[in-house]
Order: sequence, then C-alpha cells, then structure tokens
Amino acid sequence: MRALGDARLPGMTMVAGAVINLILDPFLIFGIGPFPRMELAGAALATVLSNVTAVMVMGWIMVYREKLILLHIPPWAELKESWGEVMRVGLPAIGTNMINPIMMAFVTAVFASFGHAAVAGLGVAGRIEFLFAIPLLALSASIGPITGQNGGAGLTGRVREAFKSAYLIAMIWGAFTGLTLLLLSGFVAKLFSHDPDVIAVSRLYLSLVPLTAAGYGVVIATAAGFNALGRPFPGLVMTFGRSIVLSSFGAWVGGHYFGLTGAIVAMALSNLVSGLAVWLWVQRASMAVKQRRKKGATRLAPGQHGPQLIFTA
Repeated sequence: MRALGDARLPGMTMVAGAVINLILDPFLIFGIGPFPRMELAGAALATVLSNVTAVMVMGWIMVYREKLILLHIPPWAELKESWGEVMRVGLPAIGTNMINPIMMAFVTAVFASFGHAAVAGLGVAGRIEFLFAIPLLALSASIGPITGQNGGAGLTGRVREAFKSAYLIAMIWGAFTGLTLLLLSGFVAKLFSHDPDVIAVSRLYLSLVPLTAAGYGVVIATAAGFNALGRPFPGLVMTFGRSIVLSSFGAWVGGHYFGLTGAIVAMALSNLVSGLAVWLWVQRASMAVKQRRKKGATRLAPGQHGPQLIFTA
C-alpha cells in the first residue's frame, strides 16, 4: 500500500488493530460481562482477534478495491518467475532482519558476564532507546516505495534526493534523541528501577549510545532503499557490518579490555562508524558515476549490477 502511494490506510489499519486489542484485553483477561475469565489466554486471544480483523480489512482492500491479488492460480512459468524474483530480494532481506536479534543476543551475553544488574540495565535502556528509534524505523519503511518507484522509472535524481533527505532526517532526529536522553537519562532510568546498579548501567548506556543514533538511521534507511531497488545484498552487508562486526564483536572486545564501559562505548562507536562508512560509500559511488558521465559513459551495460545503478542518468 505504501508503494501505491497510500501510507495512511495501512497506518490507520494497524492503529485500529491495536485499539481493538486494547478494548478486548480487559474483557477477555478479567472476564468482564458475558466474557469468561481467561487471563493470559485471554490476552493471546485478543491479539489473535485484532490481527485477524486487520488482515481481513486489508485483504478486502487489496482484492476488491486495488485488485492487486488474483484469486486464480497463474500459469506455472509465470508463478515460478514471480516467486524467483520475490526470493531473490526476499532472502537477503530476511537475513538483514535476522541480524539485529542475533546481535542483541550476543550483546546480552556480553553484558551477562558483568552480572544481573548489567543485563537489567541493558533491558531498561534498550526499551527506552527503541521507543526513540521508532521514527527512524518509520523512515526506513517509507524510503522503500520512493526509491523503488523512482528507480524503476529511471528517475535516479529523485532516488539521490530521497537518500539525502533520509540522511538529513536521521541526523536531526538522532541529534534530538541523543541530547534528550543525555539530559534525562537519570530521570528516565529511575522510572523503571530503584536498584542503583541497574540505574547506573542504564544511565551510562542512555548517555552514550543514543548520541550516535543518526548512524543507525543512515544504515537502516540505506539498506531499505537498496532493497526496494532490487539490490538487497548491499543492505545485508551494511547491516552485518554494523551489527555483527562492529556492535557484537566490538562489545566483546571493549568489555574484555575495558569492562562494561568499554562494551557500551563500542556499541556507540558501531553506530557512528557504520553510518559514516555507508554515507561515504554512497557518496563515492555517486562521484564515480558522475566522472563516467563526463567521459560519455552515461549508462551501464545491460545486466551490469552494482550500487552505482542508483546514480546513473
């Protein structure tokens, strides 16, 4: 739906699903009125019902209003070609989305070596950080339709502008996030725990890592933009480099030599270094193509792949 230029309808549908979940929860959990008291099972059932409702609404829209879903099986050759194209982009994109949970599992293991308070502090700080990262996640969800549509139409100037705008938004929001959590880290940490050790870990994390949130935004926006352009492997490399090489391995090295502070500093540096590396890589690719254009090579040979396709005229 976003790729069709309609971001409002899927957003409203997801919000409506959450509202339905909120309304059903107390009735099914506590057994209010005619509903039985189901406790945890009631919470699960409320989530299932809200999700089913949202799927039915979106399914009706996709089938009957937009007519984007065929209700008959196409010829095998067409089906095979379609599945192959989806998997070509989808499998690397799946790998990209799997990397962050793997990173968090590894980082949690590193923090666990410093005791329960370190793990609890990481949990508190991580949840707060995720709340502030929602606009960056929305940015990565929004850039795909723009780069995909314009890249497919050959309007690569618009693709470049989309990346530039995304980077600017990431830097502005990242600066706001970093400064806000730096100033409020102590107050926010105390809302979630009264343990001084947990508060100390949360404060240290929230004072350092969010300051480099812009780098994280640049990486995920670029990866999403490349996925929409049919170039999923650069995004996979970017995410792997940030999450596994820099964050996970960096946290282990920093923790081993400099303790808990070293692990947290390494996570902050991973955002900064990966964001800067991705930005420089994209700029270098753009400059290389501009130089080729001056020499008269305005287009790549048919079938030639690479990130430079974004910047061809």
